[in-house]
Amino acid sequence: MVLQVANSFLGIVLLSAALAAQGASPGSVEEHLSVAEQKYAEAQAAGFAWRANRISLEAARQALTDGDEDKALALIEESIQLAEASLAQAAREAEDWQSRAPFGGP
Repeated sequence: MVLQVANSFLGIVLLSAALAAQGASPGSVEEHLSVAEQKYAEAQAAGFAWRANRISLEAARQALTDGDEDKALALIEESIQLAEASLAQAAREAEDWQSRAPFGGP
């Protein structure tokens, strides 16, 4: 699970670098938004979606609708980072919960 999160993060970093090198065209902002929405859906599926992530995505969509691509891109990047952090939390919890669970009797 941790390796999967690390690979996802690397993919996002590479996509971000590629899109930044191309410049933020409307298509690239839409693609970025799609990646952010996919990452948020992954966090939801893992049961670790954060409210801040949802708010960031909603604000990014509104900024894009308003034509403010720079603001939308910044919010999308924030959303991706939040989703990655929540997925990392899910991976840690999948391993760490056992150390907090009481086993055996009194």
